[in-house]
Amino acid sequence: MLGLLRQTVVLCDHQKAWEESAVKTIQKLQKIFGGAAAAIQHVGSTAISSIKAKPIIDIAVAVKDFGAVFPLLPALEAQGFVLRRNPADPNPQEMLLVCGDFEKDTRTHHIHIVLENSRQWIDYINFRDYLNANSYAARQYEALKMKLAAQYPQDRKAYTNGKAHLIAALLRRAFSWRYLNKTVTVQIDRPAGSAHPVYKDMIYPIPYGYVQDVTGGDGQPQDAYVLGMQDHASSFTGVVTAIIYRSDDVEDKWVVAPETAVFHQAQIAQAVAFTERYFQTELYCAHERSCGAVVYRIEKHEIQYLLVFQTESKTWSFPKGHMEPNETEEQTAFREVLEETGCAFVKTGDFRESIRYPIGGGREKTVIFFVGQISGDLQPRPTEIDASRFCSKEKALSLLPPDRGYQKLLDRAQAVILQIENMQE
Repeated sequence: MLGLLRQTVVLCDHQKAWEESAVKTIQKLQKIFGGAAAAIQHVGSTAISSIKAKPIIDIAVAVKDFGAVFPLLPALEAQGFVLRRNPADPNPQEMLLVCGDFEKDTRTHHIHIVLENSRQWIDYINFRDYLNANSYAARQYEALKMKLAAQYPQDRKAYTNGKAHLIAALLRRAFSWRYLNKTVTVQIDRPAGSAHPVYKDMIYPIPYGYVQDVTGGDGQPQDAYVLGMQDHASSFTGVVTAIIYRSDDVEDKWVVAPETAVFHQAQIAQAVAFTERYFQTELYCAHERSCGAVVYRIEKHEIQYLLVFQTESKTWSFPKGHMEPNETEEQTAFREVLEETGCAFVKTGDFRESIRYPIGGGREKTVIFFVGQISGDLQPRPTEIDASRFCSKEKALSLLPPDRGYQKLLDRAQAVILQIENMQE
């Protein structure tokens, strides 16, 4: 399906035909704009593969000057691109062209012409890329869209207005997310050991400063904590290794560290708790660390492994979860097994192995595993675990994601279990 009656709201599952239409439309626009367009890209919900969308293709065109567009309007109209929003104010932000069946009052395409490197262009690209990389954010946005579509099927304006608050929040997140793993220079104005300029009893255990050439949510240079700084210099160049999203503030904070350093979420949360404990925050890290257990039992002389089906990721795994501040790896593993299975974990041997895999959005996860058994009857936590089962090694490997290193992990775990149980293969 492509095209929708103006003012109505209908959401459809993502369709490959939308991508094909976007490609053809971009090719047409490129021929007309030529060098007047710095970039042309497919944006909006039809460019986000995991969510439902109105069957109207959004295309963003970045131009150096709106004045260069007006001579192109006859050629654009000849190809079906009709001007609907003419920037009349002295500082226009966007021109809008539409395509569709005007007699039937339907629209198939919206062409958003904005200035190159403007915030409008950045927002179009960031919103698309962030939701494609962040499945939770995409589902959150889709859920709101579906609710509003059911509430306002004949009122596009109310539907659009209903999304405004969440879109603003997602755009703010997407802006910082774009800098994850990027190199920046922090000007240190609060060195380690210095006091907060207002709350004098708050002493900074780590350096804090700002990134001069990036504007934060408060309109001032972006604030950043620094980890791993070895001297007392007035500036530090490193990579953005984490973003602290504040839901009760107008700005977010960045965490910058040396390029080769690895700081995971528990370490970062502990380091910034001296100030961040006063805010409602969510930590988004380049490096995440979880801990868990390869839980086994012996059934009729066969080793069987416990798998749980994760509600959030919709994948089978061993019981595991994020490390929290001030926890050891073993403490995390014991807590997570208890929380996910309802059973106490009994560690056996000194087995400790890790796997590492990408989790999207420029991030990676390291998971530390121990080996052991559980006591008591399985009682999976319904908010986190949809199902659980004991199964053979071969069956476990057929259910576990194939690209995360589980084969090597289970090979090593099984060798240790055989020794512990005095079994022979």
